[in-house]
Amino acid sequence: MSQEETDELIHLLENLIRIPSGSGQEKSLSEFILAYGESLGFSPLRRSSHGDIAGTLEGSPGGPTVLFLTHMDHSPVDTEENPYRPVVMDGSEFEKPGRVLVGKGSCSPKATLACMLYACRQIAVRKKEIRGNVLFAAVGRDLLANHDGIRELVEEDWIHADFAVAGEPTGNRPMIGARGINHIEVVIPGMPSHWGRPEEGINPLWELPSVLQTLRELIGELPRHEALKGATLVPIDIACDMKPPRSPSACRVLLDRRTLPGENPEAILREVRERLQQRVPGVHASVKSQMYPYEGDPGSVICRTIAETNDRLSGRPVPFGYLSFATNGGFLTHQLKIPTVVYGPGRIEDMAPKEHVEVDRLVLSSSVYKDTVLALLH
Repeated sequence: MSQEETDELIHLLENLIRIPSGSGQEKSLSEFILAYGESLGFSPLRRSSHGDIAGTLEGSPGGPTVLFLTHMDHSPVDTEENPYRPVVMDGSEFEKPGRVLVGKGSCSPKATLACMLYACRQIAVRKKEIRGNVLFAAVGRDLLANHDGIRELVEEDWIHADFAVAGEPTGNRPMIGARGINHIEVVIPGMPSHWGRPEEGINPLWELPSVLQTLRELIGELPRHEALKGATLVPIDIACDMKPPRSPSACRVLLDRRTLPGENPEAILREVRERLQQRVPGVHASVKSQMYPYEGDPGSVICRTIAETNDRLSGRPVPFGYLSFATNGGFLTHQLKIPTVVYGPGRIEDMAPKEHVEVDRLVLSSSVYKDTVLALLH
């Protein structure tokens, strides 16, 4: 990539960082992406009622469709000063070579978003050379951990592809698997009574230790995966509906259950529910949100092509890996049966405490995206 192209890519990412886009607040960013997509000649270019976007670069007919999928929402602002003011600086502060770009969302998701959009820009000027289509999709509400954005695009019937690249911070390593997420709500029922007359009611909080102990006992029975290590189970929130001066009518425990490829979500819920009901009669459990685990085939066309492209442009062999977090790649493989690889600049560790991404990683990612498409649609 030339210096002029690198500067254009940096400028695009800076513009994306300047637009706040927390989960459920992606409207302004989707409007920017919509305008950028129109300038590239996406046709059709569509936006859902929640701001999720799908646009197509059409080459000559008869070839496959490659999907670029990423998300728009960034993690909540913490203690950052001027989080939406991008700054290019020397990477020595982060023990990184070369330059880095600092700002909210610079690593995730906006680095991937910028790289995919810029790759589409470079592909657009060579549309006559490709046989097939590039489908670009950017979705919101990703951090709510329920595949909400991609589900909406599928319901609109806008997602049809033969191969997919899901964008996430992978450190420029092609990823072929990830754990999923089940957020399970456990409800301990009770009967309110005045604080001074506890014998007239049933306080659900007394059963909380039994529920937590039962869940802790389940941890030792969770399955393991050679590359993804173990499934996990952890309580992440406790709430009740106490209204002074009466005890609560229910206590709720929210669980984060990380799932492995091949696990059955219905079986997971059933096991949690049955084990708890043996110890605490009347307790019930339900799934509040879910992201699917996945494991891809390293010999598939998309995995082979992006790996070979990445090796060539990196100047070294980079082995396949597995993600430590859930991704929309799980939905693509589990629900849509689209062969998928996850790839992008930055590392999940670079999101805090001062979010940043290396400029060289941006250049490599955008080039890998572009050359992968050109190889598949030649």
